[in-house]
Amino acid sequence: SYNSDSGSYLTTVDSSGGDVGSNGVIEIKNGAIIGGNVATSLPGGVDVNSGAVVTGSVSTDAPQQELQDITQTELDLAEASSIASSGISGSYTYNSTTKTFTSSGDVTLASGVYYFTDLVLKNSASLSIAPGAQVTIYVEGNIEIKNSGGINDGGSPENLTIYSTGDLVLKNGGNFYGVFYSPQATCDLRNSGAFYGAIVANNIIGHNSANFHYDRNLGNIIRGTSDDIAIIGWKEL
Repeated sequence: SYNSDSGSYLTTVDSSGGDVGSNGVIEIKNGAIIGGNVATSLPGGVDVNSGAVVTGSVSTDAPQQELQDITQTELDLAEASSIASSGISGSYTYNSTTKTFTSSGDVTLASGVYYFTDLVLKNSASLSIAPGAQVTIYVEGNIEIKNSGGINDGGSPENLTIYSTGDLVLKNGGNFYGVFYSPQATCDLRNSGAFYGAIVANNIIGHNSANFHYDRNLGNIIRGTSDDIAIIGWKEL
């Protein structure tokens, strides 16, 4: 883990704090390293293979976590508030009818809420956040970051949150700096792909030298609340 609020990755990186939690099975294989604690609510649900390393504790009696789904009402509000037609600059294709987004070049997003049905970054494409911007993206579909693609690459993860009902695939050499929340889907980190931030998903897979770096600065982010209402977007009529 590291702390983007206190310095660079190199000056704040630690072999603790990169915790992994699950309501189900956690498998740590073939030389994988977890720099933190591993906890599941499933008795006997942790399998640490020979050669794998967990620097913290391993427990199988953690409280079960209830994850809030992304509702259709929330998606409809995001679609109505989306600034996708005006907030994107650079080289990209956006279909205002189907709400699909594809880029094979460099793209920058202004501050605001965006709604897409699919989001694809092709090989070496980049999606950046404008300086000082706060961006929330809703994707009612899948996200694919192809070889060497980057989302908010080198930026602060707290400036980008993606809520999705579909899967995320981060392919060879791709970088992602942000928060990904998709409690019914799969987050697939592939060969040498690097994710900096936080992930909540139904299945999380990291294989073939993929890296995940938890940003401790995100520890105070809460999705949902019992007594407050949060605005996800607005549009002046």
